[in-house]
Amino acid sequence: MLDRRVGLTPKMKKVYTYICEYYERHGYAPTTVEIQQHFGFSSSATVAKYIRELIDRGYLMKLPRKHRGIAPLPTSPSEESVTTDIPLMGYVAAGVPIEKTTTFETIEVPISLLGNRKKVFALKVMGDSMIEDHIIDGDIVLVENRTTAHPGEICVVEVDGEVTLKRVRLGKDWIELIPSNPTMAPFKVPTADVIIHGVLVGLLRKY
Repeated sequence: MLDRRVGLTPKMKKVYTYICEYYERHGYAPTTVEIQQHFGFSSSATVAKYIRELIDRGYLMKLPRKHRGIAPLPTSPSEESVTTDIPLMGYVAAGVPIEKTTTFETIEVPISLLGNRKKVFALKVMGDSMIEDHIIDGDIVLVENRTTAHPGEICVVEVDGEVTLKRVRLGKDWIELIPSNPTMAPFKVPTADVIIHGVLVGLLRKY
């Protein structure tokens, strides 16, 4: 059987991902109006164009005589082959903290790495303080945007305007930042002096 699936533009990937996630949650696809409102498209004709393209390329199928008349094909690409763009927001230190940056790019990642998380960003690692957690210099970490953490989670934290990646241990009025490198010692910081920017949820590495 001929597989008609071909590459998608970034916008088409986002529309397709939204339809798949909606279908998974509800058991049926979003309406044209719901897709239009979600992405802020100016007209339903734009939505119809994307849906037609996704059907033609083998990602969606029509459901005759259904109000929500589309569904992801059972043979649609695996999550590993479907990607989305997230912001790459500079560097994070796995070593001596570095100054907070406001660099914004985007990076394409498999949606399988994101799960159901909606607010995820990426940072490039500098340093080797987390090597025993298999996080090395040059890796890209995926971080869920959260302001709280559970004990033992690896977090992106800011102290005095500098940002670092460390495992955390929470006390009554302090947070201990714990490196995963036997040559480095943990250190405690007053809770009031720490800003948690997010929690590690994934890792990308190029060989």
